[in-house]
Amino acid sequence: MLLNKLFSIILFSLLSLNVFAAKDWNIINKEGKYLLESPNGVLFQLDYTGIAKFEKAYQKGNYNIIEYYAGEMGTSNILKVHNRVIIDEKEKRVILVAPYKYSGEPKQDQPKWNFNLKKKKVKVIDPYGVDINKDL
Repeated sequence: MLLNKLFSIILFSLLSLNVFAAKDWNIINKEGKYLLESPNGVLFQLDYTGIAKFEKAYQKGNYNIIEYYAGEMGTSNILKVHNRVIIDEKEKRVILVAPYKYSGEPKQDQPKWNFNLKKKKVKVIDPYGVDINKDL
């Protein structure tokens, strides 16, 4: 009895946090374009060079965060770009797409992210691109 009650409380907590929704995101190739597909079938255009590959998805507050491999840049030193997408779950809109990681040889400088739910702001300092300050 106690075990059933404990299981119900844990399950309810997980459902209320909506942790199951984030894992059902997917990247699909539709007519040569890579699109991010939400669990309910909404499609979002991705920024990429080459082949986009899904890495992971999770939730922070009312925001879905999806990370994906976005491709490569450069000629002599190849820079592999990994992007992060922030989607407002309530409004079903993309808030931001920006690199969260670079890989390659030699070792690359990394973007610095500050995602502040209380202040409803995101700041990204990108060593190879444009710095971003965005209201959520």
